[in-house]
Amino acid sequence: MNLSLKEIACVRPSLETLQPILLRNLKQYFGHVEVEVTVCPDLTEKPFQFPLNSISEGAILDVGGTQFLTPKPNLEKKYSLTQLLELCNILQTPNDVIFGPCAGPFWEVEQNCEMVACKMTKLEKSNSFIGLVDANTQEAVCKPTKSNNFGLLGNFFVTSEKKMSPVLKIKASKRLKDENFTGSIRKAIAESFPEQVISLGGLFTVSNAKVNCHVMPDFSSSSLETDEEVNNWLNFFAFKSPMTFACVMHCFDPGYKLRMEHSHGLNEDLGQLGHYHNDLEPDVVEYEGVFSLASKVIRIDMPHD
Repeated sequence: MNLSLKEIACVRPSLETLQPILLRNLKQYFGHVEVEVTVCPDLTEKPFQFPLNSISEGAILDVGGTQFLTPKPNLEKKYSLTQLLELCNILQTPNDVIFGPCAGPFWEVEQNCEMVACKMTKLEKSNSFIGLVDANTQEAVCKPTKSNNFGLLGNFFVTSEKKMSPVLKIKASKRLKDENFTGSIRKAIAESFPEQVISLGGLFTVSNAKVNCHVMPDFSSSSLETDEEVNNWLNFFAFKSPMTFACVMHCFDPGYKLRMEHSHGLNEDLGQLGHYHNDLEPDVVEYEGVFSLASKVIRIDMPHD
């Protein structure tokens, strides 16, 4: 499959510049906010417990899009993480890693599914996870996969596990508005940098509250033409916390049909994996995230109108 590729340079304020902006602007969304520039913690440890050690400044790959899922799925849209990394030629060292939310390899799983991808550059297999809806029980299922493949759409942060790399660490609790955690961060930055392509990748945890997530069922036999039809097709779950989410986000789209925010998260022990919408208990929820800036966004296989 020949894939189109367009590169977008990102605006990169220093983390020290963003820290007071986020601290000030996030207080309209949360009752308690802490923002600091710090060395990235070990992400394999609590609270994140994710299969990579750390993150640093990187690049974002925005692949395909929801236009390949609805109104009818384009089942020709089959991608490989290995293929993308070779196409973009951006992974250079043994410490490089690609991770993020995507739709899973439906042709391997034999049904539509969600995925949290995580692949080290020098490893043949990934440390990724699949989330699906059991067709018999209608319950959510989470399981590990070594596949490097995904379908339809994906949003990835390509970074390096450099030790002692600075990151933005954000803690927030007691949500005050309907806006979710990632949307609040995007709007908090855009308030001070309007129409600037500032993009971030990272991880965040949700604890002390249930989480509203959807998990795609198998492909619909009928055409999904409206948002209402899509929402009726999706399976929504009130997942228990804690959950760890892989996330990419943009503060502005200069016309490349970017997925402005995309987060998939999991708790493997509880068998949960899904697409983040929001928490369900704003008075008690607690968020903790680590984020780094992207130097560029590479738009791959952009859907046409």
